[in-house]
Amino acid sequence: MAEKAGVTRQAVSVVETDDSEKMDPRRRKILEAMQRVLEDEYGIEFFAASENSGEGVRFRKRRI
Repeated sequence: MAEKAGVTRQAVSVVETDDSEKMDPRRRKILEAMQRVLEDEYGIEFFAASENSGEGVRFRKRRI
């Protein structure tokens, strides 16, 4: 994950174990890079809350 996201393994570990609610720019950049990898490489879709449902994660539907 770290290599594909272009960050260090230590950076991923720090983000995973950080229980702070503060979102500094470095942490946001790492999380966004990890999200791109999950979306592009693994078909994961992240979506925001709407009137009908909460925020969440799911596998992207395959196109036939």
